[in-house]
Amino acid sequence: MKHGPRHIAVRSERRETNVQKARKQRGPRARRPMCEVLDARSGKHPSKTPRGFTLVELLVVIAIIGILVALLLPAVQAAREAARRAQCSNNLKQIGLAMHHYHDQVNCFPPGNIVAGMPGGMSGWHVPSRANWAISLLPFLEQETLHGQYNHNVRNHDPLNKDVRETDVDVYNCPSDPYAKALTNPMYGLGPGSSTKYRCGSYRAMAGRSDLRYILMTGRGFWGYPGFQPIHANHPEWKGVFHVVGPSILTRSERFSSILDGASNTIAVGENHGVKDDLNFGGTFWASSNSNSISQAVPLSQSLQSIPDFWKCVSLVPSDKACDFGWGAYHPGIINFVFCDGSVHTLDTSINMNLFCDLSTIAGGEPALVP
Repeated sequence: MKHGPRHIAVRSERRETNVQKARKQRGPRARRPMCEVLDARSGKHPSKTPRGFTLVELLVVIAIIGILVALLLPAVQAAREAARRAQCSNNLKQIGLAMHHYHDQVNCFPPGNIVAGMPGGMSGWHVPSRANWAISLLPFLEQETLHGQYNHNVRNHDPLNKDVRETDVDVYNCPSDPYAKALTNPMYGLGPGSSTKYRCGSYRAMAGRSDLRYILMTGRGFWGYPGFQPIHANHPEWKGVFHVVGPSILTRSERFSSILDGASNTIAVGENHGVKDDLNFGGTFWASSNSNSISQAVPLSQSLQSIPDFWKCVSLVPSDKACDFGWGAYHPGIINFVFCDGSVHTLDTSINMNLFCDLSTIAGGEPALVP
């Protein structure tokens, strides 16, 4: 018997209905969780809670993190110090440019210190000081307003100059110097017990060269004091570009034409950061006109290593003046200097001291070249 298309369609419809009824009777097919399937394969009873770290694993992770930090920290610190040192060099570059602008306008460099007369005795205390090199350069460092507040007709420590003395000038601060913004009273120039405060800085100008014979004389071997110093008359070739200017011998500032040793071979300004053990004695005070803003060169290696232990430096030299008017920085093993041509150089603290002294003079006649 043959079946037509209609009969085949009815049978197919009936078969689909039977399948649907069977599925309804069995109900939906349950799916086993993946965790149960995995546990069934491993032969272990399925866990109901997630597994955490053991104490040993936690300690291992902490130890690894500590090792990574210990390895990375010196690199981070070195990178930060490199950035601070670059900022210090840039500050000196700005100071060098200001020196040149001052010279273009006034036809000479600013004096290291200006004094209006001789002190009452052979001591540097109570010198009638006026301005200094750092104050003179303020208009050329975008500090015209601050310079206008300084009264050049009264002494440097006069109450009328209080606001200038206590002002923080960023370009005179090295970021590596932790004492650059400190406010305290310097010992030199004002005498014991003085309450006059000055703001600290990080840079001193080069006043000239001295040696042991002169610095061992009581207060008579320095280019930052008035003209009673024997060294001024006996060794005029040892003077630096930023010596004291006042009565008697040193009566005028220097010019490019007087730097016979060459501007590119003569130090102008360098770093002398604050000391941690006696800031009043060993600190740098940018607005002070009493030898706290200038230093000089002596043939003693300790004079480049007074940072950070000032009194340790004093214990190693025959005269504490080698440390008082020395140089130093918190950069490991180096000190930055700007030379009279405006170039900035990094000198190693292990430099030959005779060479360093040669670089400090403007007309010493030495064949000294920057190392």
